[in-house]
Amino acid sequence: MILISTLGGLIALVSWGLSDYFSGKSGQQTSAILTNLVLHSMGVVILMPLVLWHGMPFDLNVAILIIMVSAGFFTIAHVSFVKAMAIGPFGIAAPLGNSYPLITLLVATSLFHLQISLPHVLALSTIVAGVILLVVDRTTLDHRTFRGTTIFFAIVTMVSWGFGFAIIDTVVTEFAWYQLLFLLSTFVALFSFLFYVAATRALPRWKLLWYSNMKHAWRAGFLGIVGAIGFFAASEHSGSVVIPAVIASASPLATSILAYFQEKERLPLYKRGGAIVVLIGLVLLNVW
Repeated sequence: MILISTLGGLIALVSWGLSDYFSGKSGQQTSAILTNLVLHSMGVVILMPLVLWHGMPFDLNVAILIIMVSAGFFTIAHVSFVKAMAIGPFGIAAPLGNSYPLITLLVATSLFHLQISLPHVLALSTIVAGVILLVVDRTTLDHRTFRGTTIFFAIVTMVSWGFGFAIIDTVVTEFAWYQLLFLLSTFVALFSFLFYVAATRALPRWKLLWYSNMKHAWRAGFLGIVGAIGFFAASEHSGSVVIPAVIASASPLATSILAYFQEKERLPLYKRGGAIVVLIGLVLLNVW
């Protein structure tokens, strides 16, 4: 049981970490909106056989509206995250964007009256300390350039993911994991398509979406779904998300390591310390 949970968590850690890296690389070569469209369209295609085989509940009622609202936040989050990763450094964008549990818990406690324990407060405080170290920079003090920085887009990502997960949590028990993931991917892909058409006033050309032109986005989409399947399959098998979640929460570490070797990315010592503190806080949040 523990072995399966550990393997599932490791698959998610590596896959999600690599997916974030390739998302950033795709964002450097093409628009973040187009990258996001490919990422989530692939999710729809890969999950479609599971949904067709096992079926989808027809009585979706209010739940479908909640999923659509969540998908709106996730669309903003993913586009912003690709922008943050594309600007770089990866070692700042990945841990800062993935600090969304801080926002999720704050939203859940203030809007949905979730009760949190003292250990959770300590874990959140640890994440906040790490975020402060990541955010503090000369660009954060210059309002004229801040909106074009990695930190700005990573913060938008963190907040949007935080709201998205807090909202989707209210209906998560009504679906099997693949059903929820399929619906989210479908709506995010739809919103990304509409976002692209509104921004460019043109339909995306099929040639732009081919693997030869969008190979990094295709890789990111495939790895993202592989990570999700590993995570949820292990959680379902073991009956608990604790072990997979604890391991998978360190996925920004995989992104940072890959960027260190592939991009020769070097961060100031205090920024590295901030990333490590964020990861420790995320792990503690899942443990407690």
